[in-house]
Amino acid sequence: MAGARGYLTFGEVRFSVLRHFEARRFAYAAALLRDAEPPAPFDLDLGAPSQQELDADPQPWLEAADELDRGIAEARLPHVSVPRTDPATGAPVELPAALVGLTPEDVSRLSGPFSATMSRLNAHSRAFRLYGPFSAGEAEELLCLSECWGREEVALLLEVADWFLANDPTGLTARQLPIDGLGSKWLDDRDRRRCVLLLTHRRGLGLSERERVWQWRLLDPAWAADPGHPRFAFALSGDAPWEPPYEPRTVVVSENRDSMEAFPLSVPGAVCLWGQGATAPRALDDLPWLAAAGRVYYWGDIDAAGLEIADRFVAACEARGVDVRTLAMDGGTYRRFSRFGVDVDEGTRRAARLDHLSGADRILYKRLCSKDCPGPRRVEQEKVPYEWVLSQMAETGGPAVERAADGGGAGTGGPAGVGEADRRGTVGTTVTVRLSPEQAELVEEAARASAMGVEAYVRAMALEAANGWE
Repeated sequence: MAGARGYLTFGEVRFSVLRHFEARRFAYAAALLRDAEPPAPFDLDLGAPSQQELDADPQPWLEAADELDRGIAEARLPHVSVPRTDPATGAPVELPAALVGLTPEDVSRLSGPFSATMSRLNAHSRAFRLYGPFSAGEAEELLCLSECWGREEVALLLEVADWFLANDPTGLTARQLPIDGLGSKWLDDRDRRRCVLLLTHRRGLGLSERERVWQWRLLDPAWAADPGHPRFAFALSGDAPWEPPYEPRTVVVSENRDSMEAFPLSVPGAVCLWGQGATAPRALDDLPWLAAAGRVYYWGDIDAAGLEIADRFVAACEARGVDVRTLAMDGGTYRRFSRFGVDVDEGTRRAARLDHLSGADRILYKRLCSKDCPGPRRVEQEKVPYEWVLSQMAETGGPAVERAADGGGAGTGGPAGVGEADRRGTVGTTVTVRLSPEQAELVEEAARASAMGVEAYVRAMALEAANGWE
């Protein structure tokens, strides 16, 4: 039947059904949470032939029908058939016509992972019901945020919600809450904080905010050459803004303190600010000179959390018209230094929507969130040598580096790897080609397309564009 209409294969049926229900899994679980009517059952037309089509070419139709019948029977899927006449024998036959009235319970027999996901979401729904009522949107958001959580994390969430419902948090910081098993940084995670707000029906938690202390390193080599000049400066969020001794033309915002403290004093007119992780966007409000810099970079760990922080910082900069980009958090850096990566305390993570990073950075992020991540889920920024970081700054239009005044290894004297000869035997010449970030991204995507195959690559790009990465 080349070029002609035909039945869906059972593989295509399975894909279509799973795609439909995976896209609506939160709606089904939210209906259980709200004790509301679930979405309407799903019907799928299988493409059965007319009698005329069957008469014209019976064998392919009958063989495809047999394959469908076996798959449908094995999965016990509800379906309807249509009567036809076998052209060869004149005997009546029943051909599969459509799947009808499919529910998540039916689909769970098609996919073990989908079954596990729905079981977990339904368990969350039953646990959250006591905290209602919820709107449909609130219920779906709550389930979406907690989709990957296990029993222990949900139990801790409910304990935190119960505490806020029974107590006044005025005067306490998040780290002072007297709740058993609550880590000092648990509420720093915005998903957890949002879940608590949804369960307690509050607009804010009412906690006291710690005063923010900003620290930065003055990187200008001319300034550092005078032994009487300080190399670090501090400012409190509540004080009048403390200005650097020179107008920063370039600011590197570092997620981690160690990487800020050891940054080479070799970048004219530059400052390296410790962003303190998720707090980084607030620096734009507390330090006016940060938003006034000609170029701002954000540099952090290459992991899901680090890229989420980077996306929020880039969004805050873009809202103020600040020229910003990430630094040494791209796929090339990840691959180059993945041998130093770790998986400790990192696991499958619900991928958020990152609208402010480049397409290549979003692909890397979703790969790190995936349960099938082929490499380590975290490459700490301290493991990336400063030579690599400085070269990326220069390649993206940043200031030229005059000298590596006080070292230039990785974050705190980490691994070698940048600047080493790429030796392929004892004889020969090594040629180093420097690419712009745009060129490097094109090369990376071409290599990825070659490895995946064109068809798979095009499908991946289409899914990414639709924000439906699988």
